[in-house]
Amino acid sequence: MPRLTNRERIVLFNITKGVDIHSISDSMGISEKTVYSHMAIIMRKIGLKKRVNVGLLPSVYINYLCAGNQSRVVY
Repeated sequence: MPRLTNRERIVLFNITKGVDIHSISDSMGISEKTVYSHMAIIMRKIGLKKRVNVGLLPSVYINYLCAGNQSRVVY
């Protein structure tokens, strides 16, 4: 199983909930470029080539990868 950093988990969880990149960057206090960088690393770690495929992952797998970070969801 891939090991994601805490920030990667937060980014992944928010992306899977449909939060836009700008909102994620604002809430985390990082640049949009850094959010994209986190997504590229996440995708490499979980073996995806396209970001759109993240939405096709089973919710159980997403929840496993993002465990403990639900309090950081951006709405």
